[in-house]
Amino acid sequence: MHAAVADKEGSIKLFLHPRNIGDHSTVQGNSAASIVVKTYRLDKIINSLPYHKCDLLKADCEGEELAIFQSLDSETAKSIDTIVYEPEESVYDVPTINERTVYLVFAISFRGNCFVATRLAGALKSLGQGY
Repeated sequence: MHAAVADKEGSIKLFLHPRNIGDHSTVQGNSAASIVVKTYRLDKIINSLPYHKCDLLKADCEGEELAIFQSLDSETAKSIDTIVYEPEESVYDVPTINERTVYLVFAISFRGNCFVATRLAGALKSLGQGY
């Protein structure tokens, strides 16, 4: 299946890295070769899971992380326990994605070249949003 997670459903051009399948990106980089893939919103994917719950979300989306996180609503974010994401400094402002993650009630730590965002369950209860 050729598909991608994005901030909206539809389709997007995916640029294909010539040697590393982990470096395909919606941001043109090392290759002009591309394909068009169907896109799905993260909330639609999570709502299709059993119990509508995601224990661990690894977001290494080669530049789309910020747009995906900005499209994530607080109700869907409550379904995610932990997010690991690798920011793409050349594409967006890293403090902006971290602020969005904190806004969605996660605590952030930095490990290696990734951020780990952990759901603050106690904060949800104090906000009257029981988990």
